[in-house]
Amino acid sequence: MRALLVSTYDLGRQPFGLASPAAWLRKAGVEVDCADTSRDPLDDARIRAVSMIAFYLPMHTATRMAGPLIERARRVNPSARLCAYGLYAPLNADWLRERGIDDVFGPEAEEGLVSFAKAQGSKRNAKAQCSTKAVCLSVPSCIANDLADDANDLIGLLNDWIEATVEKLAAAAHGQPVANFLGLLQRNSQLGDEILSA
Repeated sequence: MRALLVSTYDLGRQPFGLASPAAWLRKAGVEVDCADTSRDPLDDARIRAVSMIAFYLPMHTATRMAGPLIERARRVNPSARLCAYGLYAPLNADWLRERGIDDVFGPEAEEGLVSFAKAQGSKRNAKAQCSTKAVCLSVPSCIANDLADDANDLIGLLNDWIEATVEKLAAAAHGQPVANFLGLLQRNSQLGDEILSA
C-alpha cells in the first residue's frame, strides 16, 4: 500500500503533523510519500500512484487551501481513500466530506491513520460495515456521519432511564418531592431540546 500525506501551508518546514504520521505508517508497512504544496506543485502522477491520501489541516488557511486539492485528488484517483486530519479537520468535517473526504481525524491522528490505511475495501465497503449503530460506534466515519442521530438516541435512552428511576423513587417515597423532581427533569429536557435545535 502507498499513502500520500499532503500539507498545504508549511512553506518548506517539515511539520510534525506530516513527520509523525509518516513514521507510524512506515512502521506499519505502508510506503509513504509526503508533499508540501506550498513549495512544490502536486502532480497527477503522485496522486494516481497511491491508494490513500491524507490531508494535514492544522489551521483554517491550510484547510481552505486543501479544498481544491481534495476535489482534484477525488477526480484524478477516484479509487483512493481520502482522509483529513489535524486541528481543523473535525471542525470542518461536513465541508470536507462534501469535497470527497472519506474520514476525518483530529490532531493526534497517527493511530487512526494507520487503521484507515489498513482498512480493506473501498469507501462503499467501509460504509456497508455501518449497517447498525452498534457497528458504527467502532468506525470513526460512522460516528462523524451519524453524530447527531447517535447523540439524540443517547439522550432518549438517558431520559428513559431517568424517568424509570424517578418513577421507582416516587413509588418508594410516596411523596411530592420526587414528583416535583420529575417535572424539573422534563423542563430541563425541553430546554436541552431548544438548545440543540438552535
